Amino acid sequence: QPAPDAAPSSDNASAVAEPASADAPYGSQAPTPFSGGGAIENMSQPGCADMPGWQDAYGMGCNLYNDHGWCTASGGVGPGWREEWGAPTGDPPALEACCACGGGTRS
Repeated sequence: QPAPDAAPSSDNASAVAEPASADAPYGSQAPTPFSGGGAIENMSQPGCADMPGWQDAYGMGCNLYNDHGWCTASGGVGPGWREEWGAPTGDPPALEACCACGGGTRS
């Protein structure tokens, strides 16, 4: 499914047109990034909150890693991750920041 041409702004107040970059490892198949506000409890991982505002080097957040199966709850690469993308990026990496990837903050 191709990425939409517009992404919500970081404050979610208005949409900002940003074409998906073909330079990103996700290529033209990349979903549009979404920048959430504070920590949100991950519904697929009750009792866990993703790191607030976390994004990888290409602007992809925990919600996309979860929704697209880019990682596993045990901290590995998921079935949706493509080998040609290389290793997941981010500081800290998704496996520390995202509940769906085995990270996040457990309560």
